[in-house]
Amino acid sequence: MPVLGAGVAKPAQFGSAGTSFEDWALCVPAAKFHVTVSPVEIETSGGRNAVELSVAIVASAACCAAPATPAPATTPPTTSPPVTTRSARHVIYQGAPFSGDLGYPVFSPDGKQLVFERTVSGFSKPAGKQAVFVMGADGSNPRRITPWAENDGDNPDWSPDGKWIIFHSHVDDPSHQSQIYLIHPDGTGRKQLTHFKDSTHVASSTFSPDGKWIAISKGPEGGNIDVYVMRLDGTNMRRVTHSKLWESAPDWGPR
Repeated sequence: MPVLGAGVAKPAQFGSAGTSFEDWALCVPAAKFHVTVSPVEIETSGGRNAVELSVAIVASAACCAAPATPAPATTPPTTSPPVTTRSARHVIYQGAPFSGDLGYPVFSPDGKQLVFERTVSGFSKPAGKQAVFVMGADGSNPRRITPWAENDGDNPDWSPDGKWIIFHSHVDDPSHQSQIYLIHPDGTGRKQLTHFKDSTHVASSTFSPDGKWIAISKGPEGGNIDVYVMRLDGTNMRRVTHSKLWESAPDWGPR
């Protein structure tokens, strides 16, 4: 079994309108693109700015290209302005103003699709609900693959072969117990992997590089969340961390 690596923790859920945001990106060297979620300021008639999230594809020359070879000393200095990735930026999908937040976009292994979450604001319906969506990497054919009623999501991840997406239900919803599920990108073949008892806190999950194991975080056992691994069918679950600290958002490394 591959060794569970420290990896880089996935970012926390973005806040609501009026709070601060951070851009983040997943770099895909083969495609020379990365995906980022960025705030867009919208001026309202009352003169106040609201924040709306959009998913954008950005040219990844800065993170994927090889370092430039230094010019010989005899070469005269250039006066051309530096090239930045902003010049290649374009939005591929954006919700209507004040309709809600978009978060956690992740490319499929073949780079042809994106999975992301959409959370509905109080100005739209169904207010306060969230679901998992899939669309083409160019923003085409966005489709919801989980029901609004379940508040599904929390860093959905692709299996290495691109056939499955993992997520958990009832994110931040104390009225129901969260469980971990697999689903195909077209919304079919949904499988429940866990049957946690009530009051179990469930956080994000991720596939191992060979697709045979899943790392999850759950608790509380001893007061905080710890990291566990289990087989693809939910069997052979075992705890791999025993810490007094809160340990969540596990990832495998390197892929």
